[in-house]
Amino acid sequence: MEGHVIIEGQRRRVWPDELKRQIVEESYDRDTTVLEVGRRHEVDPAQIYAWRKKFTAEVPEPTRSFLPVEIGTASSAPEERLAAASAATERLEISFPDGCRLFLPAETPVKKVAALMEAMRS
Repeated sequence: MEGHVIIEGQRRRVWPDELKRQIVEESYDRDTTVLEVGRRHEVDPAQIYAWRKKFTAEVPEPTRSFLPVEIGTASSAPEERLAAASAATERLEISFPDGCRLFLPAETPVKKVAALMEAMRS
């Protein structure tokens, strides 16, 4: 067994519940990912998901809201309806070469618009 190192008792880190809760709360932030939070705290993402389950009652997952999106083609949306809707609120219209059009509120963040366009291309 020359050259082999055998470690019988590996040290395990002990995380206080308060720190676990803080890490779980960070993992629900919309501007970051569980992987990033795990790297920041040197915790495996699988461990963070386990803590999420443990603290579900204490730290409920935030509600996710979807952007109001209308997808259609020129033939599926009558001009009267388009004119009435655009008069009520300002919105972005993105037309794709295949005839699909994507309508979004004018205040939609650029990152979300880019993500939606990429999703429609695939």
